[in-house]
Amino acid sequence: SLKVESFHTTVKVLEGSNVFLPCYLPSTSGVISNARWFKETGAGQRTRLNTEDVTSGEKIELLSPNEQDQTIMMREVATGDAGVYVCESVTGEKLNSLHLEVEALPTSSPRSCNDLVEELQPCQEENSRTAEPILRESMTEFSMKLYSYLKQEQPSSNLLFSPISIGSILSHLLLGASGNTRMALEGAICVPHDFHCVHLQMKKQKEKMGESLQMASQIYYNSQMNLSESFSRRSVE
Repeated sequence: SLKVESFHTTVKVLEGSNVFLPCYLPSTSGVISNARWFKETGAGQRTRLNTEDVTSGEKIELLSPNEQDQTIMMREVATGDAGVYVCESVTGEKLNSLHLEVEALPTSSPRSCNDLVEELQPCQEENSRTAEPILRESMTEFSMKLYSYLKQEQPSSNLLFSPISIGSILSHLLLGASGNTRMALEGAICVPHDFHCVHLQMKKQKEKMGESLQMASQIYYNSQMNLSESFSRRSVE
């Protein structure tokens, strides 16, 4: 017999953070009714999420009611919130399906910068075909999350921003981050935990785009801070 597998977009977040689950109604039709969100509970069962008539600050909030963008925000996610979430139109058409993974906060105390004396791990997939798709998927997911956040902050304004510029700066900080700080940065830019090829792949993408895209960015820091030798060296590589 033929077995049909279900594929979902995976969204990974750290416990206690907020997460945006994107969903969009077809642009060819007018907005008759808001989309319906469900969480699958197993054995073919699912629970409908309450996204109607909720006040700001609730656990789950529909950011733009009666608009094409039916993205919801889930606040302070817990490990129990992990699972598959499905967005459907009022007629039952599946619009999006997402697998939410919630990583528990580490129980150990984070190390201070003074404790970071080991050499950062090099990229083990420099010539692999998987590193580039991983970064591309991560940047796409990061762009969607960033757009949803900015739209929430300025719902009636036009938006002009560069996700790749912001993602590039945040990924650069991974060169000197470890422990909780590294996990938070990885979660922010949607890259897998301990994916050490971010900086190298970012550099390759900039070289590949050549003159079609020119970027300039700069990081400012307190001169009284002692940057690690490894971070300073790899920053200019």
